[in-house]
Amino acid sequence: MKESTRLKFNALLSNTAKEHGISDASVKFSVSPARAQTVIERQKESSAFLSRVNIMPVVNMSGDAIGLDVTGLIARRTDTNAADRTPRSVHSMGINQYDCKKVEFDTAIKYEALDAWAQQPGFGDKIRSQTDKQIALNKILIGWNGMGAATVSDPVANPKGEDLASGWLHKIKTRVPAQYLTQGATAGQIRIGQGGDYANLDEAVNDMLLLLDPAHAEATDLVAIVGNQLLSYTKARFYHENANKPTEKSRIEDQQVIGTFGGLPTYKVPHFPARGILITSFSNLSMYIQADSIRRQILDNPRRDQVESYQSENIDYVIEDLSKVALAESANIKLLDVGGDWV
Repeated sequence: MKESTRLKFNALLSNTAKEHGISDASVKFSVSPARAQTVIERQKESSAFLSRVNIMPVVNMSGDAIGLDVTGLIARRTDTNAADRTPRSVHSMGINQYDCKKVEFDTAIKYEALDAWAQQPGFGDKIRSQTDKQIALNKILIGWNGMGAATVSDPVANPKGEDLASGWLHKIKTRVPAQYLTQGATAGQIRIGQGGDYANLDEAVNDMLLLLDPAHAEATDLVAIVGNQLLSYTKARFYHENANKPTEKSRIEDQQVIGTFGGLPTYKVPHFPARGILITSFSNLSMYIQADSIRRQILDNPRRDQVESYQSENIDYVIEDLSKVALAESANIKLLDVGGDWV
């Protein structure tokens, strides 16, 4: 790197060490629980989706899920002449376990990129924001696609982080299979389109609501997270049928058509399975990070002409209330094409 860049890089190392109360950021160090919260907040700010879900620091590596959603009736009356009042817990602790596993988020930036960034204001902030954004997107990727933690991961065989942790969708599939929709009238298929199991996405979402525990029937915070292919298909079909109608064309162009399905606000989020459908609330999705598990190190590696940032955390993905989810298997959803085939 250029000498002017090195001066800024050295300043970055010095500032990082000062922030964390250490002498040298190029030597692996532990992030204090207080600073860990700052790291968590930065990652939440780098992703609109992560800003909606819970990212919780926890003390222990494993234990009972915190249970952030209030479920069921807590109001009651008691004859205190005959019995004591018995408060009911507003959490669902004791029925849902978490187990944080170490995940490494190591990044590298080539000297050429650093030299270019050094000419702009906010050199250190730019490096930090780029790293935080990539870590945030990786966490989302694992959250949707993770199926378990291998001793040694294989990013070639598992490009979506399938072997890094057990993600949200995997937890639903394995812990509440009755709320996991895998097929309709045809074995191994969920057909969406005229003549299928559901005429459209609205019908599919509305039917999946019945998979939730009745206690959540009136929940006002439920949302539908829908894969990009399903949204594109629905929009294309709507366009085909209504594009010659000025009012309907306007709805398409301002994207109102994907605002709600089955009466639920609908969201498209990064790395969600292309044909997946998930019904829950954002507050029901959590990522637990063991507070004292974050390790960091920043190294200059001249052998590769790059600066390397090493970071690891013990994390797990948690469904706070397992009765408040419904999932359709993305791989099994078939759509009716223009030729009348299910693809």
